[in-house]
Amino acid sequence: MGQNVLVDRYLSREMIEAGAETLRRLDSAKVAIKAAYWMYRVEPGRWRLVLASPDYNKIGPTKTIEKIQLALENIKEEDGIVTLWDISVVDSTDSIVKAMKKALKKRKDVSVTRLTDTYIDGHYIDDAYIYRMN
Repeated sequence: MGQNVLVDRYLSREMIEAGAETLRRLDSAKVAIKAAYWMYRVEPGRWRLVLASPDYNKIGPTKTIEKIQLALENIKEEDGIVTLWDISVVDSTDSIVKAMKKALKKRKDVSVTRLTDTYIDGHYIDDAYIYRMN
């Protein structure tokens, strides 16, 4: 996906499908992803695909990003896969991830959930589209 696609305030169907396909590719490559969601922040005014991985603390952020890059390296832009430019990697115990898990705890199916204009445990969520929250 080109950088210019992600500056829009609205999450497009193309972005949703690209995020889902990216997650499928990472799962196929056995990259440990405990939480995955699109997150919009008014500042800086863009969407990021946030991937929470236990590898972040185990092997470090650089090695985790390298694993993700390796899993996505043979992907062409027209394949609808998100680029590293669009991805943020965090630890699976990140405070926002923990807050969203807590908020979604009572739901049976957490996949494909939307949180908009919400405060959770002191964190303001402008907009988030959640694929996975384990």
